[in-house]
Amino acid sequence: MGVVIIIVVGVFSQLIVKCPDGFQPDHWTPPIKEKEPHKLSQAVDRNWKEMLREPIFYNMLIMLFFGAVLGMMAISQASNIAQTMLGMTPANAAIVVSVLALFNTCGRVAAGVVSDKIGCIRTLRVVFVAAAAAMGILYISGNGNTQLFYIGICMVGLCFGSFMGVYPSFTAAQFGSKNASVNYGIMFIGFNAAGLAGPMIVSKIFQQTKDYRDVFLIALIFAIIGLALSFAYNRIKSSQPQ
Repeated sequence: MGVVIIIVVGVFSQLIVKCPDGFQPDHWTPPIKEKEPHKLSQAVDRNWKEMLREPIFYNMLIMLFFGAVLGMMAISQASNIAQTMLGMTPANAAIVVSVLALFNTCGRVAAGVVSDKIGCIRTLRVVFVAAAAAMGILYISGNGNTQLFYIGICMVGLCFGSFMGVYPSFTAAQFGSKNASVNYGIMFIGFNAAGLAGPMIVSKIFQQTKDYRDVFLIALIFAIIGLALSFAYNRIKSSQPQ
C-alpha cells in the first residue's frame, strides 16, 4: 500500500496542471443561481495565515475534533468491543467492522447531499444529535442486545463519515476556495488529534474498568460538546464584520 500511494500520489500528482485563475471554457457562460437562504455568503479567499487569525477557525477545529474523536473511540476498537461486550466470535466481530466501514462510506455521500440542501452547519448539528443517540444506544446494548448494537454501530459509521463528507466544503465555504487545499490540510489537524486521542481514551478506560460501556458515555458527552460548539459557531459568525 505504501508503494502504491508513493506512485499514485507522489509521482502522478506531478502531472497535474494548475487551472489558471478565472479560467472559463470558450463560448461558455456560467448559469445564474438563485441564492439559497441557508448558504453562507460568498467567502473571501483567505490564506492559511489569515485563517489562523480568525477565532471561528478554532471553533471549527475543535468541533471537528469532538466530531471525529467520538467516532474514533468506537471505530478503533469495534472488533474488541463486539467480542468483549457482546461475546461475539472473531468472525462475527469482523462483520461488525465491515458494516461499520460500509456505513462510514455511505455517510460521506449522504452528508454531502444533505448539506447541499440545508447547509453545512445545520447538517453537522443533526450529525451531533445522531451521534449522541448512537452512543446512548451502544451503552444500552451492553446488556447483550446484538440488534441494538448493530443499530448503534451503523449510526456511528454514518456520523463519522458525515464529518469527513462535510468538512472540506465547510472549510471552503468559510475561508474561500482559492486556498482550500492548504486550509483544509491545517483544519485536518483536528481529525489527526482525534485519531490519537480516541484510541488512547478507549484503552485507558478499559484498563481501569474492564468495561467498554463507560466509553460510550464519554463519547456521548463529546457529542453534546460538539453540538454546543455548532451553536457557538453561529454566534461567532454573526459577530464577524461582513
